[in-house]
Amino acid sequence: MSTVVIRDLTSAQEAGEVEELQLAVWGRSERDVVPKGLLIAASMHGGMLAGAFDGERMVGFAFGFATHDPATLHSHMVGVLPEYRGAGVGLQLKLYQKQWCLAHGLTRMQWTYDPLRGANASFNLRKLGATVRRYWPDLYGPMTGMNAGVPSDRALAEWELLAPPRAARDLRDLEAVNRPEGEAPAGWTPDLTAPRLKFWIPRDFGALLLADPALALAWRLESRAALQHYLGRGYALTGFSSRDGNAYLLERGE
Repeated sequence: MSTVVIRDLTSAQEAGEVEELQLAVWGRSERDVVPKGLLIAASMHGGMLAGAFDGERMVGFAFGFATHDPATLHSHMVGVLPEYRGAGVGLQLKLYQKQWCLAHGLTRMQWTYDPLRGANASFNLRKLGATVRRYWPDLYGPMTGMNAGVPSDRALAEWELLAPPRAARDLRDLEAVNRPEGEAPAGWTPDLTAPRLKFWIPRDFGALLLADPALALAWRLESRAALQHYLGRGYALTGFSSRDGNAYLLERGE
């Protein structure tokens, strides 16, 4: 794990650095950046804004704000520079957020993520122990940078901060909602009733989006239909496996 230092951000200069990090992390256009004025105002009124520093250099950040539920923080953005990914900085930021929440009387954290990006799904569900019960089609509308080219569908990850660690799940023998053919989606089954199911997603959706936008869109539309259907029937995404490909665990009645 990286030895970077995480701390709260308190100055306008540091909030300005977060603007620049957003551009570097996601390749966004400037119109999609959360501006420093809003970052400062939110942190003044109960939000959290923290940075990860390697020496004097800010290499990552986390930004969250209050929700209608007084026990919940919405973690809107956690970003890490590309050269620091895989070094544990993202996990450090999430654990810092967790401690920040508990120190402020909050026991739950939530955030949205692209449900087709396997690395994020694995981090959120397998490493942190979050659960997904809600899905929004095209939540943010058209986006720029690394998210351009497909509707901005998002899943809502909910992390109960006081819950015990979740045991690893073996998905090998579970019935699959869908059965891709190579890298292509090939339909899904709507009437499965087992208490535990699995749902396959691409091995690398980001690479697929760059190489074949039409195929990425087909994945988006099929997964949207299938996941909304099963979440609407009382299932939740409670686990993730990268064995033999990327697959979610769908579990009913957790």
